[in-house]
Amino acid sequence: MNITIRNFQWDDLPQVVEVMNLSSPERDQPVTVEAIEPFWRAPYNHPEEEGFVALLPDGRMIGAGLADRLDVPNHANGVSWIVPGYTDAAQQLINVTDDYFYHRALKDSPSDVAIWLMRSVSDTNTEMRQLLETNGYQLVRYFYTMRIDFDQPIEPIPTPEGFTLRPIDVELDGQAVYDAQQDAFRDHWGYYVEPFSEWIYPTTQPNFDPNLWWVAFFGDDVAGMALGEARTADYGWIGTVGVREVYRQKRLGLALLQRALASFQQKGVKRVELGVDAENTYKAVALYERAGMHAANRRPIYRKTFREGQGG
Repeated sequence: MNITIRNFQWDDLPQVVEVMNLSSPERDQPVTVEAIEPFWRAPYNHPEEEGFVALLPDGRMIGAGLADRLDVPNHANGVSWIVPGYTDAAQQLINVTDDYFYHRALKDSPSDVAIWLMRSVSDTNTEMRQLLETNGYQLVRYFYTMRIDFDQPIEPIPTPEGFTLRPIDVELDGQAVYDAQQDAFRDHWGYYVEPFSEWIYPTTQPNFDPNLWWVAFFGDDVAGMALGEARTADYGWIGTVGVREVYRQKRLGLALLQRALASFQQKGVKRVELGVDAENTYKAVALYERAGMHAANRRPIYRKTFREGQGG
C-alpha cells in the first residue's frame, strides 16, 4: 500500500480529529477541534515537529501520531490514531515517531540515562497491542478510566474537621497549589515534575472555570486538590485528585472529589471521567468507587527502552 508519512501541519487538524474518532469507535465522547486545538497550540507543545500524519495517494488521512517529549529529554509519550484496517500505516507511524524521538533523545540526553518511550492503547485493540509487542514494547501497567453519570444529586460528605475547601483563586493560590500537587504525587508511578508554566496554562484559557478547581486548606497550608475541566457542555474531566501525605487518611480526598463532582453537576455536565493507575498504592480506585464512579474501561501501558541507564 502506497502511504505517505509527513509532518503535521495546522491545516490537518480537522482530519486528525476525524481520525481520532474513527480510531476508537467505542469512544462515548467524540473528540472535537475546539477541545484539542488550544492545548496543541500551547507554547510547550510542538506538533509541527513531533507530530506525523499518514496519507493515502488521494490525500485521505488514515493515521496520525505524536512523540510527545516530556520535560526531560530522554522520556516521551507516543500516541497513534489509526483508521481501522490500515495496519501498514500504524507500523509506519510507529517507525517514524520512534525514530524521531530516539534521535532527539540521543542528541539531548546525558549518555548515562535511560531512553524510553511509553504508549497506551485500548484494551480491546488486539491488533495494535500485537503490533506494539512486535516492535519491542513491553506491557508495564494498566490504567482505568473511571466514570460517573449523574443520575442523582451529589451530596458531599462534611468537610473533615480542621480543613477548609474552596475553589482556587489562581492569582493567590496558584504557586502553592502547584507545589502541593508535586508533593502529593512525587512517589506515584510514572509521575514527572511538570513545569509551573505548563501547569498554570489551562487557567489562562477563556473557558477556564475556577469553580471546577477545588483546593483543601489546613490553615494556610494547601493540603490537597481536585482539578477539573468541562470539555463540553455535557462532559467533564478531572485531571488531578491529590492529598499530601501528611493529610491522608482523613477522608479529605473523598470530600474534595465530591465537591468537584457536585460543581460539575451544578454546571449541567452529565458525565465526568478521570484516569487512575490500576495499581495505585493509595487505593485510589476504591476512593473513586465510594464517590459513585466505576471503571468504564482500562488501557494497557506499553514501554520500549531504547537505551538502558539511570532512570530506566
